[in-house]
Amino acid sequence: MSVDQSVVDLDIPFRLGGFASTTIQLIGIVCVMAKVTWQVILLVIPMAVACLWMQVTLSSALTYYLQLLPYFLSTKQRNAKLFIYASPVAITIITLFL
Repeated sequence: MSVDQSVVDLDIPFRLGGFASTTIQLIGIVCVMAKVTWQVILLVIPMAVACLWMQVTLSSALTYYLQLLPYFLSTKQRNAKLFIYASPVAITIITLFL
């Protein structure tokens, strides 16, 4: 077994445990806040829907920009303006997913 493989084997359970712990904490916080004031639920549900919608929308936009990236890089002068306007959007999408 290589060193890299053992690092991956040890890292995955810790990351999965951290994700589970954070998710349980979030659900607990929302439950306590909803117990104290029920209006929190009116805020949490639309925000969760908005987050899921943005993830789906941005992942499709990221795929689209990554498919167009070689085209932008191959044609230099003709599409310079388009690349200047599209690259900040692509960088923003990539930043949100990393």
